[in-house]
Amino acid sequence: MGVAEITNSPEARAFAASLAGKYGIAPAAAQGAMVSLLPSLAGGIEANTMTRGGIADLMDALSSGHHQNVIDNPGLIGHPDTVADGNAVIGHLLGPSGLVPSALQSAAGQAGVPAPLLGQMAPMIVVFLLGYLCFATAAASWAAPPARRWAVVARRCRAPTAAE
Repeated sequence: MGVAEITNSPEARAFAASLAGKYGIAPAAAQGAMVSLLPSLAGGIEANTMTRGGIADLMDALSSGHHQNVIDNPGLIGHPDTVADGNAVIGHLLGPSGLVPSALQSAAGQAGVPAPLLGQMAPMIVVFLLGYLCFATAAASWAAPPARRWAVVARRCRAPTAAE
């Protein structure tokens, strides 16, 4: 599962349209915001799964099922509880500094969305990502051993490099 697969899924297209409506941008710009942030967020998931307890933390987050609510109920986009949850996830994945200004600026340039707006959208996008991973992992049969499953998911969500 890669960034293109996630962002081209029916769930992501619907989410991008709802995100666009909430933040007053075109759906293509919202989808661009998702594409620009997913590699950093997936990288945070991958790094977290390599730490002691990281896999258990991710499994707990995915099994809670509440991240999937933003996919099922677009009215939760921008809700204070969703924003707080997304910010907490970003802090957990990327550390206390979260999305550093230079990374946010770079992603904003790639997405064609102003950095301050992308910063507001980031908590929604990370909640969507966890909800989508919950949805995808529930539907998939994994051949990887349990200790590697979540790292495999995160690795597949990163953007391909020029060498790939």
